Amino acid sequence: MCFSAEASFTVGTMLGVVGVATLQRVKKKEYLLIALFPLLFATQQILEGLVWLNMDPAFISTPFSQTVVNLYLFFAWLFWPIFVPLAFLIAEKENWKKWVFAGAFLIGLSITYVDIIHLMKHQVTPSIAGHSLNYGFTPMYGNIIYGLSAFIPIFLSSIPQMKKFGAVLLATFFISQIIYMYAFTSVWCFFCAASSILLYKILKEASSEREFIKS
Repeated sequence: MCFSAEASFTVGTMLGVVGVATLQRVKKKEYLLIALFPLLFATQQILEGLVWLNMDPAFISTPFSQTVVNLYLFFAWLFWPIFVPLAFLIAEKENWKKWVFAGAFLIGLSITYVDIIHLMKHQVTPSIAGHSLNYGFTPMYGNIIYGLSAFIPIFLSSIPQMKKFGAVLLATFFISQIIYMYAFTSVWCFFCAASSILLYKILKEASSEREFIKS
């Protein structure tokens, strides 16, 4: 399998180590929320590993299985669309960009609201599709709006080299949407998690940069 419990647990464990190291290297408190990305993705991937372990028909409808699914979807559908723009809003220094990131936050908030309503009305039961997990409810227009809440602040961020992180995420977004559309939520979150390893180097260098006062 190209995606499995083993893959999720492996990436989750690696990100846990990288996440701790990233937090230790960040010296600027305004970068703290962004520095949390790897650890949060680690948690999410471990949760999906547990989802994989409970995909047996005898377990998929149990309270524990549904709780794990809901916790995973909390990150995938509700948390990231608002946390990403918020984290970059706090890290940003240029006022005009702060306003743009606030707009991205509102976009993310709208996606989160729609997903909350969906989760309140439906019990999501994932299925295995093409060696990936399909959680359903991922229309293309929703995925694009979801992506905007993240891509706008990442590409406009004043943090040096952050566009490299954005470029990797954008590439994986299109790969997930075109090739793995049937399991977009699972696959793109997996790619995002793996890509967040790049934040260690980016934030380490950004935190060590000296700020010069312009005369």
